[in-house]
Amino acid sequence: MKKFFVFLVASSLLNSANSQGFELKEIKSIGCHLNNDTCYVTVSGSAVGSAQCNSKSLRWRKDANISGKETLSLLTTAFIAGKKVHFNITESCLGNYPTFNYFTITH
Repeated sequence: MKKFFVFLVASSLLNSANSQGFELKEIKSIGCHLNNDTCYVTVSGSAVGSAQCNSKSLRWRKDANISGKETLSLLTTAFIAGKKVHFNITESCLGNYPTFNYFTITH
């Protein structure tokens, strides 16, 4: 039920994201580190993030973030289905990489 709710929220934000002209990204790769709870997606197009952590690789913490595992599940599904994703990038960094507050998946 929680995953379905996250999907509905992400889907409802898509129209808002598109109307503001945000770039949709194709997920090129996805994975998680074995030695800690950091997961990542590598996206198409130009790098994103602040000057301190500008990259095509976005990171989040699977266990430390409230919806970290749901995020991994939804982004893996989007990757397998070839869907494009909009990431709301934060100004903060996770190590040397950008991170995000939420994402939307388009069909």
